[in-house]
Amino acid sequence: MPNEIQMPDVIETLFWYDGPVLFTAEFLGKVRLVTLLDLEDSPEGVTAIYMVSSPDPDMMTAMRENRLPLRDASDTGPLFRLASQWFPDGKTTYEEVESWPEDTLPDPGVLLSLETAG
Repeated sequence: MPNEIQMPDVIETLFWYDGPVLFTAEFLGKVRLVTLLDLEDSPEGVTAIYMVSSPDPDMMTAMRENRLPLRDASDTGPLFRLASQWFPDGKTTYEEVESWPEDTLPDPGVLLSLETAG
């Protein structure tokens, strides 16, 4: 059953496209990785669906430094599904999930940045 909370504030934006798509946020007392999965439009309003994963600080650093693929960080539990209704009331709910569907995870080997030094 979903639990209601306030939408976590963005700590660091890692990827932006018309808004934060991949970012860190404090969620349930820990800094976690948050990924926008979908925007659902219904008669009740627009709801943003996020996947929240829980890589440890060393994994987060390795991901930022392109030493750890996004998939590894994104598939580290505990995992949560976060639904944030943008309109009309701004209600945000979450629930723990066991895993992510394969098509929601980054492809194997994809890094945060495609740019390389040199």
